[in-house]
Amino acid sequence: MCGSCCIKICTSTVRQHLGSAGVGHGALALGILLGWSSLAIPELLKKSDTLGKISPIEASWISNISLLGALCAVLPIGLMVDRFGRRITILISSFPILIGWILMSIGNSVGILCFGRFLAGISGGAFSVIIPLYVTEIAETRLRGAMGYSFTQQLCAGAMIV
Repeated sequence: MCGSCCIKICTSTVRQHLGSAGVGHGALALGILLGWSSLAIPELLKKSDTLGKISPIEASWISNISLLGALCAVLPIGLMVDRFGRRITILISSFPILIGWILMSIGNSVGILCFGRFLAGISGGAFSVIIPLYVTEIAETRLRGAMGYSFTQQLCAGAMIV
């Protein structure tokens, strides 16, 4: 194999891995969102400075409402992908999780906390559809298997770093 061919292949491989890692941050953020409640709920069930003591029902809503947001996002995201393309849809889908985390960090009521987690869940549902689709489309056939697991890997890493 000539030197210039090797450089082209290496450059192509690096670009594909960088693209996969770039969008993989959405999966990392989703993992953090899902893992957050395992640490936060026990603290919220105790007396909290900002929220007071929450009930077990409120804790259940806080913990699970992000999944409702994800469910609401899955169907419309397919239409957005077709209309705007994969990269633009990924960028658009990043805003709800950003706003959600802001609300979760400044929230002083259960309602604001739930709304923030719902918004973040919308991004999570969108990322669950778009990121694997995008990664498999940018990856060459020889790299598709290795890059296809990156979503799950980033998701688990996010849940573990919480």
